[in-house]
Formats: sequence, structure tokens, C-alpha cells
Amino acid sequence: GVWPKAMRLALVTLIPKCEDAGPLEHRPFTVTSAVYRLWACTRLRAILAWQEKWIHRTQHGFRKGHGTADALLDICFDIEAAVLDKKPLLGVALDFAKCFDSVPQQLVFRLMEDLGMDVD
Repeated sequence: GVWPKAMRLALVTLIPKCEDAGPLEHRPFTVTSAVYRLWACTRLRAILAWQEKWIHRTQHGFRKGHGTADALLDICFDIEAAVLDKKPLLGVALDFAKCFDSVPQQLVFRLMEDLGMDVD
């Protein structure tokens, strides 16, 4: 369906990440209508419940009741199992610095338009 214009409008301001922040060191802060926020909250609950049905047990990030300690405990168990079973173990860790800052804005605007949002 088509969202009413009042539901597609948002006020956006930039908040600096630190003192003396440069142009690329700001976070967007967005205010939307209360009706939209209620709808989004309802949808989020449904999506998170659906996600729990299929997400891998070792995925701890961005999940309620899961965190860094859970991830570290999984790693410790893997190391202990490899040592006890005398099996080789290889670990790789990746950290994408400023990952979301590197998403091309034109792509985001195109996706917003495809979803029926105003980008003006």
C-alpha cells in the first residue's frame, strides 16, 4: 500500500560523535510520527520472533539476551574441545570500522524511493 505523507516525513538532525567533530563524525537523529513508531515497534517484535526460529545459535550480536560474554564463552568451548580432541583449530576475527558510514548515499536514497519514501 501507500503510506500517507505524514507517515513518510521525518525530522533529521546531526549529532556530533565527539567534540570538534568533522563533517563525517556525526550521527543522524531522526524523529518520526508516533503512529509510525508504534507500527515499527510492532513489526520489529514480529521480525525478531521470526528470526529466533532460524538464526544460528552462535550469532550473539544484536540479539536480546545475547552479548559479548556469550560469544567469548562459545570460543572458549571451541578451543577446549579442540585441545581435548587433539584437533586443529583456526580462528579469524574481522572488524569493519565505520561499516555503515561507507554505504553509498545514492543506494540508500534509491532504496528509500523504492519503498515509497520521499527523499526530498
